Amino acid sequence: MIHLRRLRSRARWPAVAAVAAVAAVAAVGVGAVPGTSSAASAGAPAAATSGADGTARATDRTDTEPLTVRLTSLSPSSVPKSGPLRMAGTVTNDSTEPWQAINVQAFVSRTPMTTADELAAAAATPYDADVGARLQTPHGFVTIGDLAPGQSTTFKLRVPRSELPIPEKPGVYWVGAHALGANATGRDNLADGRARTFIPLYRPKKTRVPVALVLPFRESVQRTGAGALRDPAHWQQLLGPGGRLGRLLGIAESAGPAALTLAVDPAVLDAVTTEIGGAVDPGVPHGSGASQTASSSSGAGTTKTKRPDAAAASIGKDWLNRFNTLTDRTRVLGLGYADPDLAALARLAPKLLTESYTLGAQRFKAHSVSADPAAVPADGHLPSSALAKLGGSTVVLLDDRAAPGARVRWRTSAGQPLVVADANAARGGPGPGPATTALALRQRIVAEAALRGLSGSPAPLVVDLPAGWDPGAGWQRSGFFSAMAKLPWLQLTGLDRSTPNLPIRKSLVYPSSRANAEINARLVTAAEGVSAAAQTYADALAKPGGVADSYTRLALQGTSYHARTHETTALAATLELGGAIKSRLAGIRVVGSTFVTLSGGSGSFVVTLVNNLRLPVRIGLRAQTGTPNLKITTPRTVLLQPLQRTTVKLSATATDIGVRQVQLVPVTRSGTPVGTPITFSIRSSQVSSLIWGVMGVGATLLVVMILRRALKRGLHRENRTA
Repeated sequence: MIHLRRLRSRARWPAVAAVAAVAAVAAVGVGAVPGTSSAASAGAPAAATSGADGTARATDRTDTEPLTVRLTSLSPSSVPKSGPLRMAGTVTNDSTEPWQAINVQAFVSRTPMTTADELAAAAATPYDADVGARLQTPHGFVTIGDLAPGQSTTFKLRVPRSELPIPEKPGVYWVGAHALGANATGRDNLADGRARTFIPLYRPKKTRVPVALVLPFRESVQRTGAGALRDPAHWQQLLGPGGRLGRLLGIAESAGPAALTLAVDPAVLDAVTTEIGGAVDPGVPHGSGASQTASSSSGAGTTKTKRPDAAAASIGKDWLNRFNTLTDRTRVLGLGYADPDLAALARLAPKLLTESYTLGAQRFKAHSVSADPAAVPADGHLPSSALAKLGGSTVVLLDDRAAPGARVRWRTSAGQPLVVADANAARGGPGPGPATTALALRQRIVAEAALRGLSGSPAPLVVDLPAGWDPGAGWQRSGFFSAMAKLPWLQLTGLDRSTPNLPIRKSLVYPSSRANAEINARLVTAAEGVSAAAQTYADALAKPGGVADSYTRLALQGTSYHARTHETTALAATLELGGAIKSRLAGIRVVGSTFVTLSGGSGSFVVTLVNNLRLPVRIGLRAQTGTPNLKITTPRTVLLQPLQRTTVKLSATATDIGVRQVQLVPVTRSGTPVGTPITFSIRSSQVSSLIWGVMGVGATLLVVMILRRALKRGLHRENRTA
């Protein structure tokens, strides 16, 4: 898009022609002559500007500017008492037309902001608002020449304190730079690009403002049902020097001995371990099906597990080694595994919430990281009802919108230590540039710290940096921590571990907008189903190892804060994982005849137990007859090796005659149904008993007949004798 930012009138009178000539000279010269013109406005464009002849000159402004100005360094980070203020940055021509004779000119404000509310309002002002005046001093500008479309260049400004019109009044001031150039329509006094930030002036004699920064090592970890990272190339990029996690680790290391606090999702550490050594989630035994190909429901397609290449393994190993070195001297707040949506799980699945912290603690121990359990919701809010579902020693870190007031440290109604962070400080700097680059965020933090010192508050400034914070490509030039360390009135400190008798915060603010943002109940239910199926699977295995925990960790992906932005794919992936486990369990089955006949009141028959898994299982059988008149005796458990089948002899006893339907169900050692059952019929008859009864009656009749005949013969003989 061509930025036709101003429509200039052609010179029609000699006087106007003279003005045009002056403008032309300025356009090809080294810049405006210092002190020869009044200070230009820092920004708000009028509907028309006034020419040298007093006539109105129309302008056509767009919402964006053709020249993009970015500050890359500002030193010192507060108004110097003496010496220069150094500014450096870049200018990029983002239009489709060339710009010539570009000057970069510093600007500052003269009236201090003295309250946090004023600073918050200033951060929200439009990018082209009138917030200060350009410097008309020898060192207040620099010429950078011409820029073709898409071309960039750097600039540096070194302004002595004597040329800064900032009074020695404590507070926060605006500071920044404007780029002014000429295009095909000419040149005017309006900024063609600008960058701005805050700079404090604070000179206490003795006091120091404590500032506690919490750096977030959080990232969406998505794995297939096989335990493989869905996008290993993405993780290689994340962990490298130019990736977000690589930059975050670098900036944390740059703090040196200064105290910091880290908020860490242990799933991130597991992902790095996977990137180093293989694609299967730690804890899933090979042969369980976890090493097979799994389909990705997030649109990544089919992912086959494989060992990462040497470059990826090297990057991951280097990152993890450096991280472990950092945590040896830094306090770690341990999040629940996979960074779960705390509010949703506390309400819908408290047991799964507890499991996330239990699994998280196990993984931190496996990575040799000492971590305190912590609830650090990504949006800074948590309902009061969720507190009772968290452990009593869990550190709760919320922002001051959830717990308004001046106090920073509390105890929750459930007894946990509660720390309140400054939400505004974490929002970063004003536009038009990105708000949370290392430089923009640093200047917002030191400005908030200075205002806290001015207010006389003894409470530390706690800043929980944004959950997905990326310091930006220029973080090394920003001097994020080194600049803070040079401020004699600021002290970096960790979160206080002591638990004195703090007042109890009885209620928390939890807006409906936060409740509406929680992951939906279907996701939570699906994750619970996976966890239950995983436990059944583990019970069936002869050597379960950590398979249940591993699959539960995979299920927790679907309950993560990150799943809020892709609930549909997260639900599909969770359901797929549950289906995969159930499919494997279906490979444990019992087969046999569909009809069994008992020749008497009892008898025996055989069935076959089948294990189609590549792992040994220990399985029992449970007979469901539906009647107390038929009992079937089954063995306790049978050990089946991988891909093995074996026959099992069962005995049956019937106390009546008839045909009964029976179901034989494979069960785990704990009696949980598993696998594929068989249904068959048993015919029971009392034929043998009947025969013996008939024979007994016949024998009795025979004896009676013999006795009767003998008796008759005896009587007949007596009669003849007589």
